[in-house]
Amino acid sequence: METKNEITIVRLNFIPPSGGFARGHLQRKLHQTSQELLVLPEKL
Repeated sequence: METKNEITIVRLNFIPPSGGFARGHLQRKLHQTSQELLVLPEKL
């Protein structure tokens, strides 16, 4: 399960820096989600 989450985080972070405001907003959203995934195991 941990490995799958790590792969997902890597995929989410691997987004080309292009697409303007919408893409920037999406990147911030995905970054926030990936941070929450990293904190999750500590809460469990």
